Amino acid sequence: MSYGTYGHTYNAYKNEKTECHWGNPLVFTTHDGIEVYAGGSSRGGGWWKMEPLPDLAMGPDNEVRKGYSSLEVKTKFKNMDGWSCTEHLVTREPPAVLEMDFPDYNVPQDCFKSFWESIAIDIREKGIKTIHCMCMGGHGRTGIQLACLRWHLATEEERKAWPDAYTLVMDIRSNYCNSAVEADSQQTYVAEMCGIPRGENLSFHKGYGTYSQSSVTKKKKTVITAHNRGILECTSCDFISYEDKDDDLEEGDFCWDHLCHGKLEDVTDMLVDRTSTKHVSSSCLCLTTLDVTSELNVMEVGLLSRQLMVDLHGEDWPQVMQKLFNQHKKTSLRGKLLRNLNKALLDEDDDNREDILVCITDTTCDERMSEHSKPDYSKKSDLKFTSRGFVECGFCSTKASPNRMTYAHNVKSDNTVGKLKHMCSECALKIGDMEFEARIEVDGALHMCQPVIGDVDEDDWPRGHLEDGISPNYALRLRQRREQNKPTSKQKYDSDDDLSGKYTVDYSDDKTLDALMYDEVTFDDGVSWI
Repeated sequence: MSYGTYGHTYNAYKNEKTECHWGNPLVFTTHDGIEVYAGGSSRGGGWWKMEPLPDLAMGPDNEVRKGYSSLEVKTKFKNMDGWSCTEHLVTREPPAVLEMDFPDYNVPQDCFKSFWESIAIDIREKGIKTIHCMCMGGHGRTGIQLACLRWHLATEEERKAWPDAYTLVMDIRSNYCNSAVEADSQQTYVAEMCGIPRGENLSFHKGYGTYSQSSVTKKKKTVITAHNRGILECTSCDFISYEDKDDDLEEGDFCWDHLCHGKLEDVTDMLVDRTSTKHVSSSCLCLTTLDVTSELNVMEVGLLSRQLMVDLHGEDWPQVMQKLFNQHKKTSLRGKLLRNLNKALLDEDDDNREDILVCITDTTCDERMSEHSKPDYSKKSDLKFTSRGFVECGFCSTKASPNRMTYAHNVKSDNTVGKLKHMCSECALKIGDMEFEARIEVDGALHMCQPVIGDVDEDDWPRGHLEDGISPNYALRLRQRREQNKPTSKQKYDSDDDLSGKYTVDYSDDKTLDALMYDEVTFDDGVSWI
């Protein structure tokens, strides 16, 4: 739509620097790998701008219809029989498109709770793996679609983290835009479609109250589960742990080290949020999967080189990168990290490249994990590979995002140690007195990284620089809490032999927690974990 007398368009003044969101960012991935994107046509978004097109596009009828014309080929040709270039001028077919009766600042007029329940079933039965939600601005009506899909595509365990519509929408906002859902009626609609209470009033940039960036504040969680448990780091020392109200580990509390005067701050977004671009500089890329990974998932770390890319993806790795560029636009987090990697590999001579620490494998693909998989990007079907689908904890039945899971060995009843398994935060807390250790340490002007397990001489640890938007910054693993971080009232034991109970601890190098659970044993009275 044109405004003024100079032929400028309204959108000409908008870009990713001026807007609260831009393009078609990935908002969330379901436990079974369904990716849900969103955007507004006035903010650079639209299903027709995705490459490849999503499997399902949905939104207000007048908005989703805008994409049809962009699939048409308007170039004409005559007397060009046999010209190969004409083979590329083919009108594309749209994906499955849901044109909703959905007025602006309003709610869907004929989509009731049974509709949302049914579409969730249809999405899985039809094999839908990518979904795009939209409206004009990408706020109110888009937020409704995202919230309803998030709820109806979730597991019962996940839903425990959203006791009402307020917490559900705030979760969508934290991964997408602070303006998602913009009216009282829209919040009420989300509550009714999901069968949950409305909760406290949302702050809106239109309609209810006033909007400012600070008005959307982080609220205390009413229910803490494996899906939303935070990670806390001391502001003064290197203490890092899962949050735990029962153990006085909450944001704002003083550090457990009695000699430290720091307080605990929530660093969850920086360490495990791998959907939003707000932490792109601190995000990490796994070179085997070429997908984003969290600091809890980093396994093997080494030095970046073109030869490493050949070893992982073959001589045609530049073509693999180009295919993934087409799949993941530069406005998405994965797209940004892939382009950062490509830039770091421009120099064809590895000898001229400065040493950069990179994540070679993570818990998705590392062969030391009991369950692992690697994509083959020479296959077209694998171009949609994502390592962010939900995984099952190896020590209970909880399914959660791998971003929030750590890893540990399972010690069997015959004392043999199996492969590493994913471990959810609930199981980690059951061990008692645990903390995270950052395997990446400062070494003069460089950084070095300890191996995941095993006794490796420090001289053989990889050393290099950390590159923003490529390198891991922590590479966290669980370990037994150090003496200064233990409750002073608990009894000390002289040896691990005095500890009997559900968990068995075995160390590979006096630092690494290398072994965890028996399969079927109960706690004994008087057991204290140190």
